[in-house]
Amino acid sequence: MIDPAWNELEPEIRWYLYLFGLIAIVAWETLWPRRRLLCSTGKRWSGQLTLMLVASALTLWVIPFSAIEVAFQTYAAGTGVLPNSGLPWAAQAIVGILALDFVRFSQHWCFHASSWLWRIHRIHHSDPDFDLSTGLRFHPFDPILCVGTYIPVIWLLGVPPSAVLVYELGHVVHALFSHANIVIPEKFESWLRLVIVTPETHRIHHSDLVAENHHNYGEMFTFWDRLIGTYQPQPAAGHERMGIGMRGYAGGQTYNLLRLLAWPIYEKALVSTQPTAEQKEPTAARPAVKLHA
Repeated sequence: MIDPAWNELEPEIRWYLYLFGLIAIVAWETLWPRRRLLCSTGKRWSGQLTLMLVASALTLWVIPFSAIEVAFQTYAAGTGVLPNSGLPWAAQAIVGILALDFVRFSQHWCFHASSWLWRIHRIHHSDPDFDLSTGLRFHPFDPILCVGTYIPVIWLLGVPPSAVLVYELGHVVHALFSHANIVIPEKFESWLRLVIVTPETHRIHHSDLVAENHHNYGEMFTFWDRLIGTYQPQPAAGHERMGIGMRGYAGGQTYNLLRLLAWPIYEKALVSTQPTAEQKEPTAARPAVKLHA
């Protein structure tokens, strides 16, 4: 068990990790980029950093307590499934980490399966490029819903605070890494993706083909996609030629803060300029998510 003082230190450590991750991956993307980006880096980054700050501020206002705080309170009360399961501490921590990642995976799947949730989550997918800043691009409703359904699981299971701390801090760095426009040696990447979601696997999820972005939902681990049959190892067109984003939504409007904030509620906040056969249905609608045997 970790010292309760970590409850106070966690926010500071989180922001240091965030800053370190940003600097390291920006340097990596600059020196060894995987793909040529189509849009102005300055415009994309300024718009997406602003959206991230707005989303973070609103999430903290709506949910003014953290996952680690809930974990410590649950542990102190001695409640939850895991503390009363009879499992040794190490097993509780492993089960807890896997459970938290499965919750994140399930949330992601739901955002694609539900037409109403897709109206919120599509903002993340409307970026016509894929790099570190894409991992910052979320409508405020997205993290509010995720945190609001993730924290009750910590309370219900009584996930050990150390497991929550490890997963939360790991998630900070991995969220940046999985969206990075970086070159990773092929052999190392092929081993890494056996367990961890890599940029090569997550880029497929950002394909402009609807059939492809219904794959690779994994948040940190690739286990869940492999288990339910939504894992796709390579894009049909190859990584160099595959399209990114949502067909028909491109240009400056995809970085306009007010348009993005209004889009889940006001459908015409972003106007499709290039309708395709694949998008004849209303943009909020999504084809059914198919689970493969």
